[in-house]
This record gives sequence, C-alpha cells and structure tokens, in this order.
Amino acid sequence: MLAVNGQLTEKRVEHLGDKVMTAVGFEIVRLSMPRNTMQTPGLPDRRYYHPTRRLAVWWEAKREGGKQSMVQQDFQAMVENCGEEYVVGTDDVLVAWLRLKGLIL
Repeated sequence: MLAVNGQLTEKRVEHLGDKVMTAVGFEIVRLSMPRNTMQTPGLPDRRYYHPTRRLAVWWEAKREGGKQSMVQQDFQAMVENCGEEYVVGTDDVLVAWLRLKGLIL
C-alpha cells in the first residue's frame, strides 16, 4: 500500500528517502522493524553514511503529519547532544537537509 487517505505511508516515505540518499552516494543502515524487538527504544528508521564525505545522519521517517513518540524525542536529544546529525520527517525534509549540507541544489 502506497497511500492511506491520499497520504503516503511511512514505508513509502522510507523508500523514497532511501532512493534520494543512495542517489547522492550514501550507504543505508535500515533499522525500522514492524514488530517488537530488543532494539533500543526510540531508535530511528535509518542511519545513512557517506564515507567519502565523512558524513552520517540519523533519519526518523514520518509520513506527512506524523509525530515522534517521547522515546524518539529522547533519542534525538541524546544523539544531538553528542554532536550527531538527526533528521525527522518526510523524504522532503531529508532533501531539505541535503540542500542545507550543499549536497544537492
């Protein structure tokens, strides 16, 4: 399913984000799980690495209007307090981050 009530599903947003990031040379670590796991609570959906640019970013994919849980907000605060990059939102938000970093026009 690509859309619900005219909006992209979160899985579709993840797929679009992955396409954009691989197009500009990032490698993907997929972390999202559709079931309960022993993973750290709040762990984002993706971690992207661009070894030649020495750049990495966490991405919590959200469909339009999606909100972070409190544990996701706590995880974001932890990694940002350690100086790591973190993006939350749609694939469009991820594209805006790439523009901010000067990786795309």
